[in-house]
Amino acid sequence: IAHYAYYISEGCFEYVQSPMFAMVDEEITKNVAHGVWVCEAALWCEWRHAGDMRATTSCKLLSISASALSDVVHKNAAIESTMLTYARRFHERVTLSIPPHAPWPNDLHVAYTETSDLLSKDVELNLLDAAVSSGKLELSQDQQLMLQNEVNQGMCCLQCDDQENLVRIVALVALQIKR
Repeated sequence: IAHYAYYISEGCFEYVQSPMFAMVDEEITKNVAHGVWVCEAALWCEWRHAGDMRATTSCKLLSISASALSDVVHKNAAIESTMLTYARRFHERVTLSIPPHAPWPNDLHVAYTETSDLLSKDVELNLLDAAVSSGKLELSQDQQLMLQNEVNQGMCCLQCDDQENLVRIVALVALQIKR
Protein backbone atom coordinates (compact mmCIF):
# COMPACT_ATOMS: atom_id res chain seq x y z
CA ILE A 1 0.00 0.00 0.00
CA ALA A 2 1.27 3.46 -0.89
CA HIS A 3 1.64 5.88 2.02
CA TYR A 4 3.14 8.86 0.18
CA ALA A 5 2.36 11.15 -2.73
CA TYR A 6 5.26 12.69 -4.64
CA TYR A 7 5.76 15.91 -6.51
CA ILE A 8 8.53 15.97 -9.11
CA SER A 9 10.24 19.33 -8.69
CA GLU A 10 13.26 18.60 -10.93
CA GLY A 11 14.32 15.94 -13.36
CA CYS A 12 12.70 13.23 -15.46
CA PHE A 13 11.39 9.77 -14.74
CA GLU A 14 10.17 6.78 -16.66
CA TYR A 15 6.91 5.21 -15.48
CA VAL A 16 6.22 1.63 -16.56
CA GLN A 17 3.00 -0.35 -16.20
CA SER A 18 2.92 -4.05 -16.99
CA PRO A 19 -0.05 -6.43 -17.33
CA MET A 20 1.21 -8.34 -14.29
CA PHE A 21 0.55 -5.40 -11.94
CA ALA A 22 -1.87 -3.06 -13.71
CA MET A 23 -5.03 -3.09 -15.80
CA VAL A 24 -3.17 -2.84 -19.13
CA ASP A 25 -3.01 -5.30 -22.02
CA GLU A 26 0.65 -4.67 -22.79
CA GLU A 27 3.57 -2.89 -21.16
CA ILE A 28 3.18 0.88 -21.25
CA THR A 29 6.05 3.31 -20.70
CA LYS A 30 5.55 7.03 -20.10
CA ASN A 31 8.12 9.76 -19.63
CA VAL A 32 7.33 11.94 -16.63
CA ALA A 33 8.86 15.39 -16.20
CA HIS A 34 8.97 17.97 -13.41
CA GLY A 35 5.71 19.55 -12.27
CA VAL A 36 3.82 16.25 -12.01
CA TRP A 37 2.18 14.68 -8.96
CA VAL A 38 2.69 10.94 -8.57
CA CYS A 39 0.43 8.75 -6.40
CA GLU A 40 -1.80 11.59 -5.22
CA ALA A 41 -4.44 8.93 -4.64
CA ALA A 42 -2.37 7.66 -1.68
CA LEU A 43 -3.35 10.84 0.20
CA TRP A 44 -7.08 10.25 -0.17
CA CYS A 45 -7.66 6.49 -0.20
CA GLU A 46 -6.01 3.11 0.24
CA TRP A 47 -3.85 2.98 -2.87
CA ARG A 48 -1.68 0.29 -4.41
CA HIS A 49 0.95 1.30 -6.94
CA ALA A 50 -0.03 0.51 -10.51
CA GLY A 51 3.46 0.74 -12.01
CA ASP A 52 7.15 1.34 -11.42
CA MET A 53 9.01 4.60 -11.79
CA ARG A 54 12.71 5.21 -12.13
CA ALA A 55 14.75 8.36 -12.55
CA THR A 56 16.27 8.94 -15.99
CA THR A 57 18.08 12.14 -14.95
CA SER A 58 19.21 13.74 -11.72
CA CYS A 59 16.01 14.68 -9.90
CA LYS A 60 14.34 16.11 -6.82
CA LEU A 61 11.11 14.80 -5.30
CA LEU A 62 8.91 16.25 -2.62
CA SER A 63 7.22 13.45 -0.66
CA ILE A 64 4.05 13.99 1.34
CA SER A 65 3.01 11.47 3.96
CA ALA A 66 -0.71 10.75 4.00
CA SER A 67 -0.75 10.40 7.80
CA ALA A 68 1.30 13.57 8.38
CA LEU A 69 -0.97 15.56 6.05
CA SER A 70 -3.98 14.28 7.96
CA ASP A 71 -2.43 15.35 11.29
CA VAL A 72 -1.78 18.89 10.00
CA VAL A 73 -5.19 19.27 8.35
CA HIS A 74 -7.06 18.28 11.54
CA LYS A 75 -5.64 21.35 13.32
CA ASN A 76 -7.83 23.80 11.37
CA ALA A 77 -11.57 23.20 11.01
CA ALA A 78 -12.00 25.20 7.78
CA ILE A 79 -9.10 23.45 6.09
CA GLU A 80 -10.24 20.08 7.43
CA SER A 81 -13.73 20.57 6.01
CA THR A 82 -12.35 21.48 2.58
CA MET A 83 -9.89 18.59 2.58
CA LEU A 84 -12.58 16.09 3.60
CA THR A 85 -14.74 17.24 0.70
CA TYR A 86 -11.76 16.97 -1.66
CA ALA A 87 -10.84 13.51 -0.33
CA ARG A 88 -14.40 12.20 -0.57
CA ARG A 89 -14.79 13.40 -4.15
CA PHE A 90 -11.32 12.18 -5.17
CA HIS A 91 -12.14 8.74 -3.77
CA GLU A 92 -15.41 8.72 -5.72
CA ARG A 93 -13.48 9.44 -8.92
CA VAL A 94 -11.06 6.58 -8.19
CA THR A 95 -13.87 4.10 -7.71
CA LEU A 96 -15.75 5.34 -10.80
CA SER A 97 -12.71 5.28 -13.13
CA ILE A 98 -13.70 2.23 -15.10
CA PRO A 99 -13.64 1.88 -18.88
CA PRO A 100 -15.44 2.71 -21.10
CA HIS A 101 -16.44 5.87 -19.16
CA ALA A 102 -12.94 6.70 -17.93
CA PRO A 103 -9.48 5.15 -18.13
CA TRP A 104 -8.32 2.93 -15.27
CA PRO A 105 -6.63 5.07 -12.59
CA ASN A 106 -2.86 4.81 -12.24
CA ASP A 107 -0.09 6.44 -10.23
CA LEU A 108 0.05 9.38 -12.65
CA HIS A 109 -3.60 10.10 -13.32
CA VAL A 110 -7.11 9.59 -12.01
CA ALA A 111 -9.77 10.87 -14.41
CA TYR A 112 -11.78 13.95 -13.43
CA THR A 113 -9.70 14.86 -10.37
CA GLU A 114 -8.69 18.39 -11.30
CA THR A 115 -9.11 20.65 -8.28
CA SER A 116 -11.76 22.66 -10.14
CA ASP A 117 -13.76 19.44 -10.66
CA LEU A 118 -13.55 18.52 -6.99
CA LEU A 119 -13.82 21.74 -5.03
CA SER A 120 -14.38 25.08 -6.67
CA LYS A 121 -17.64 26.26 -5.08
CA ASP A 122 -17.13 24.35 -1.83
CA VAL A 123 -13.90 26.21 -1.08
CA GLU A 124 -15.53 29.55 -1.69
CA LEU A 125 -18.54 28.72 0.48
CA ASN A 126 -16.27 27.46 3.27
CA LEU A 127 -14.31 30.73 3.09
CA LEU A 128 -17.57 32.65 3.43
CA ASP A 129 -18.73 30.56 6.39
CA ALA A 130 -15.34 30.93 8.11
CA ALA A 131 -15.30 34.72 7.62
CA VAL A 132 -18.83 35.11 9.02
CA SER A 133 -18.35 32.73 11.97
CA SER A 134 -15.01 34.34 12.93
CA GLY A 135 -16.58 37.81 12.90
CA LYS A 136 -14.30 39.08 10.10
CA LEU A 137 -17.36 39.61 7.94
CA GLU A 138 -20.72 40.87 9.17
CA LEU A 139 -23.67 39.98 6.96
CA SER A 140 -27.35 39.57 7.64
CA GLN A 141 -28.72 36.11 6.99
CA ASP A 142 -30.37 37.40 3.78
CA GLN A 143 -27.09 38.93 2.57
CA GLN A 144 -25.25 35.70 3.29
CA LEU A 145 -27.85 33.66 1.38
CA MET A 146 -27.67 36.09 -1.56
CA LEU A 147 -23.87 35.78 -1.66
CA GLN A 148 -24.06 31.97 -1.44
CA ASN A 149 -26.54 32.02 -4.31
CA GLU A 150 -24.21 34.22 -6.41
CA VAL A 151 -21.35 31.77 -5.82
CA ASN A 152 -23.51 28.75 -6.66
CA GLN A 153 -24.72 30.39 -9.89
CA GLY A 154 -21.18 31.38 -10.90
CA MET A 155 -21.94 35.11 -10.72
CA CYS A 156 -18.94 35.78 -8.46
CA CYS A 157 -15.92 34.14 -6.87
CA LEU A 158 -14.66 34.46 -3.30
CA GLN A 159 -10.99 34.49 -2.30
CA CYS A 160 -8.87 35.56 0.64
CA ASP A 161 -6.38 38.37 0.18
CA ASP A 162 -2.93 38.53 1.82
CA GLN A 163 -4.46 39.76 5.11
CA GLU A 164 -7.00 36.88 5.04
CA ASN A 165 -9.90 39.21 4.28
CA LEU A 166 -12.64 37.77 2.09
CA VAL A 167 -12.72 39.33 -1.38
CA ARG A 168 -15.68 39.07 -3.78
CA ILE A 169 -14.66 39.00 -7.44
CA VAL A 170 -17.11 39.65 -10.25
CA ALA A 171 -16.63 39.82 -13.99
CA LEU A 172 -17.07 43.30 -15.36
CA VAL A 173 -17.43 44.28 -18.96
CA ALA A 174 -16.89 47.94 -19.85
CA LEU A 175 -17.89 49.26 -23.24
CA GLN A 176 -17.12 52.61 -24.74
CA ILE A 177 -19.41 53.51 -27.60
CA LYS A 178 -18.10 56.05 -30.09
CA ARG A 179 -19.68 57.62 -33.08
